[in-house]
Formats: sequence, structure tokens, C-alpha cells
Amino acid sequence: METPAEKEEYRPYKELGFYPGIHLSPERKRELDEDAVEPNELTTDDIVYKLSRMITGTFYGFIRVIEDKWGKEAAREVAFEWGHQRGRENLERWMEARGVKRLTPELLARYQDYRHLISGPLLAPSFTEYEGESDLVLNRSVCLFHDGRPEGMDSYCWVYADGMYLGYKEACPELTCEHPICKSRGTSKDNRCQVRYHIQS
Repeated sequence: METPAEKEEYRPYKELGFYPGIHLSPERKRELDEDAVEPNELTTDDIVYKLSRMITGTFYGFIRVIEDKWGKEAAREVAFEWGHQRGRENLERWMEARGVKRLTPELLARYQDYRHLISGPLLAPSFTEYEGESDLVLNRSVCLFHDGRPEGMDSYCWVYADGMYLGYKEACPELTCEHPICKSRGTSKDNRCQVRYHIQS
């Protein structure tokens, strides 16, 4: 069970100098993306980067199959529902593990940091900050399901995100999410995304 002191102490991370795979050169990333690296040449940084890329590749691999067989509308429905289920289940599991029924800005910041840090170097540069007593703002420069998608494919990140926010709402009814700046929606003018969370007291 969370104590008031534990809730007050958390400060979101602000730098990623420690993070594996985030400092690979463009040339090394290209080699990994093209599977041009031999097994005995792989480093921990290579593996973490490659696993992160596989998240995006697997998602869009399924989306491509659905597009080809049933069309883009069906693909959007699947992307939405996948985000919906993952958002609800992941947040419910996080809250249950900590014995809480409601979120606080501190708990939500910890949850966001955790999810982004375990998702690899393509999503780790997602930084949260507190705003007022009940709000949290998330800014990111790299988007896992937008920037990393296969060339020529539509971006399904905004659809996935809308599903995820619905899942969050079901897990935590007092939480609302807005996505005013989004590369996938075409509302970003400076190559970044922003999500705003509000927790009703």
C-alpha cells in the first residue's frame, strides 16, 4: 500500500545518459535495421535497440495483414481495440500491485516513466512533469508507433492512443487525457508530441 510520503517523493526522470541503446550511431542503427550485424557482434545496446524496433515492426506487421485482407477501417478498429485493452490492463495491474484504487499525479508519473523506460530507446525519451495540483504533462520527441513505422504506411499511433486513453479512463474514472500536440494527427509543428493528464479530485 502506498503511503503519503512515498507519493510525495517521486520526481520524474529528466535525462537518459544511462539508457542502453539510446546512443547508437545512425550507421549502427541502419545496420541493425537491415539485419546486417552478426550474432557475435551484438552488444547489449544493440539488443535493446532491436527489441524496441521489434515492438513497432510487429504492430505494423499485423496492421499490414489486416489492411490487405479487410481494409484500413478494420485495421483502425483493431489498433484502437488493442490500445484500449492494453491501456486498461496495464494501468489496472500497476494500481493493483500497489494496492491503490485511485491515482495521484505522482503515481501516474511513476506509471508513465515505468512504461516508457521498459519500452526501449524509441519511447524512453518521454518526459513527464507536474502542472498544478492535479495535472501531469508528457512531452516526447520520438514516437514509437509513428516515427518507427514502415515507409509508406499510414500512421496508426493516434488510433492506438485514443484506445489507450479509453482504457485508462475505465481503469481510473477520475483520469482524463488530452493529446493536443501529435505527430500522428498532424497537429505538431515542431516534431514532438504532448499528452496532458488531469486527475479529478
